Amino acid sequence: MAINVVACGSSSDEGSNSGQSLKGGPGSHGAAGDGGPGGQNGSGGERPKVGKIHVENTKATIRSRAVQNYLASVLFSDRANLQPKCEAVPDGQCTVYTCTGSISGDQNNVHIYRGGIVRIAGTAVSPAIQLEPGAGPLEYSPVSGNVSLWSGGESIQVTGTGDPNGAPAFAQTLKAPSLITLSSPTWTRREGGPTIDRSKNLELAWNVAGAASGTVALFLGGPDSAEKFSFAQCAFPVADLKGTVPASVLGKLPAGQGEFTVDAEETSVVPAGSDWDIEVSLASTGALADGLATGDATFR
Repeated sequence: MAINVVACGSSSDEGSNSGQSLKGGPGSHGAAGDGGPGGQNGSGGERPKVGKIHVENTKATIRSRAVQNYLASVLFSDRANLQPKCEAVPDGQCTVYTCTGSISGDQNNVHIYRGGIVRIAGTAVSPAIQLEPGAGPLEYSPVSGNVSLWSGGESIQVTGTGDPNGAPAFAQTLKAPSLITLSSPTWTRREGGPTIDRSKNLELAWNVAGAASGTVALFLGGPDSAEKFSFAQCAFPVADLKGTVPASVLGKLPAGQGEFTVDAEETSVVPAGSDWDIEVSLASTGALADGLATGDATFR
């Protein structure tokens, strides 16, 4: 899981913001795309309206049973009120966010638009996935299926026909992210998630099935309160097969129960029309040897 954020201020440690989003799906908590909360390439040039097309692909073994599925979702909306306001502190390949307000922003006051028919296609996506606007509160109903769409590295084409009263037409092509299996840290089903010592570096390691493609995206959600919450996002090239979260990042998260999620991602944000950014994100759910690489983290 990741969170849509608007940076209301920032301070800088050594390193730079990796800017990769985690699970940037409509109705989920997805970051702002390349360059992080500041907008495209960290320039602060976000446009006032945003289209978010997200495809989550899962292929894993759970309780000795093979599980394959996908979920595709679409949202076209004003950016205002869509996300909480956060202070961002970059640290190497990670960024720590401290946020105020609701984790989902003020979504009761978000204006929703249509963007015509959205189509997701490619050699790995057959038949193509098509999402059409309807009469529901979010306009587009998610589309799901019990198959895995890709193995990693395939070209995925995402297009939208546009709507004269909503989002403009667009077309983007991305490489599907790899299927990854986390080898460190790991935990048992009974444990439910990792225990993380905030005074030490956290070492990640993973294996890749097929071609190495995309970015390994880590989300660490700290304990939250009614007034504020903190989380960290880190990004590492899939081909590296390992990554380190420094203790300086972990130490900025409060002690207690939180969240740990790893997946592999590929995200593209491009301008469309005069006032739209179109964000397309593809994610491969991280797996364990038996289970998914998401759980309740204990920060000590």
